[in-house]
Amino acid sequence: MVDRPWPLSFRSSSWDDPLDDVMAKLMPAYNSGARRSDIEAVRRLLRSTLPARSARHVTVVGTNGKTSTATYLARLLTSAGQRTGLFTSPHLRSWTERIRVDLEQVPSNVFADAVLGVHAIAARATALERPGDLRFFDILTIAAEEIFGGAGAGVGVFEAGIGGRLDATRCLDAELVLLTGVGDDHESLLGARPQERLREKALAARPGSTLVSVPLGRALEAELLTIAAAGDFHVELLDADGDGEGEGDADSADRAAPRLQRSNLRLARAGMAQLLPGVLPPTISSNIDGRLQSGIAAGVPYIVDVGHNPTAWCAFLDGLPHRPHVVVVAISVPRPADELVRVLSAVSHKLASVTVTTTTVRPAQAPAAIVDDLVRAGVETQVVEQPDAAFAAALQAARARGLPLAVFGSTFVAVDFLAWLRKC
Repeated sequence: MVDRPWPLSFRSSSWDDPLDDVMAKLMPAYNSGARRSDIEAVRRLLRSTLPARSARHVTVVGTNGKTSTATYLARLLTSAGQRTGLFTSPHLRSWTERIRVDLEQVPSNVFADAVLGVHAIAARATALERPGDLRFFDILTIAAEEIFGGAGAGVGVFEAGIGGRLDATRCLDAELVLLTGVGDDHESLLGARPQERLREKALAARPGSTLVSVPLGRALEAELLTIAAAGDFHVELLDADGDGEGEGDADSADRAAPRLQRSNLRLARAGMAQLLPGVLPPTISSNIDGRLQSGIAAGVPYIVDVGHNPTAWCAFLDGLPHRPHVVVVAISVPRPADELVRVLSAVSHKLASVTVTTTTVRPAQAPAAIVDDLVRAGVETQVVEQPDAAFAAALQAARARGLPLAVFGSTFVAVDFLAWLRKC
């Protein structure tokens, strides 16, 4: 079974990042589409490349909320005086968003030099003679660690890619793993059952480490404890009733955050408590680009989110105010179009109209098929294939009807929408 049935590429044409050309030349070497059974090739590459390492490591795993949680933890640590590296993915505007030191994006030349250097060593390694042993995400992960080590980072915070057990971030042997939750995504790689997906994520933890998790429900929490016992790591579960009230200034930031981000803030604060026990968490901003990002465009309130799987779609729509919205959606291949239709149909009272479009970055599911199913469900729907035209039409409709605009369904439709806003 292949990992990626689409070409491995990322040309964010909406933003014209000069690093797109550099990265595009490297990606084909890693587009094998083959599953791997271990990460020994990544460990060998890590040993071959790094003259310095971050002093401590944190890995963030889970179905949704990884970028937010990792970013919040980096903000907390940096505000507390720790030199901190932050590695996240994907990016919205520039590749350099993925690698930051003390919250600042590294310069493009530093990013490119690190990635090209790791790639050059990988190209000489025997691992590339076996397709599937190394992936492009592995190269980015090791390049980030090299940059963090060179910068003298006290803590490197790494967002995992897919899963955890076979992810490059596991090779960092993190002392702390944060689990944001287990939802529906990458079932073909991680398993059809939630317990299987949980195992793949939880086994990012090494023996002797600590895993801190959001509440998972009784069955999955019991399974997590069983996995931890076999893997010889410790588990801390956040209180399901915790609401962040009454514990100081940091809790004001929790309450001010969008509801979907509060869990990520709590988890990040719990991570800080593990790393810096006794240090009071500082107040930080809960705003993160593309994650429940809101604003005003031509007098129309909008909200845009990069959530790209059924769990994220349900959470996003559930969090919208109980009033009609003008909605723009697009989903990338191979996301389940029928699942998007089901999710939208269940909240038809929040949908004034739905415009289905595509994205400029990756192949999208055919809009016409989605529209046909939505029309049968009684939802006012149209197809506007070109993203900029779709956003313009939806904004005009929202302004005319005095309604808010919501954009979601794919990371890449969020990329296109934010780029379109910049041009307006």
